[in-house]
Amino acid sequence: MKITKRQLRQIIKEEKARLLSEQAGNNEALILVDAIQYAVYDSVMDELKLRPEEMEPVRDLLLSKQAEIAVAIENAFEDVMKGVSSPKELR
Repeated sequence: MKITKRQLRQIIKEEKARLLSEQAGNNEALILVDAIQYAVYDSVMDELKLRPEEMEPVRDLLLSKQAEIAVAIENAFEDVMKGVSSPKELR
């Protein structure tokens, strides 16, 4: 099967658009991962005020609660999509 130059250009254009779209999604995901990491760090340092020797049990607890953490992240996205401006509004 032969393809014309026009068809080839169209295929390349579509593939390039698809790749750029995937990259944008990956970048957004990486930004969110960084934001979550900083939020956890800030909570440990500023809110919980844990000493280094107190951190391991908390880390282990968080690791055991991965399903609940995933639900919390999902709920945050749902709140944003509903237009809730802050999780505090839900309390």
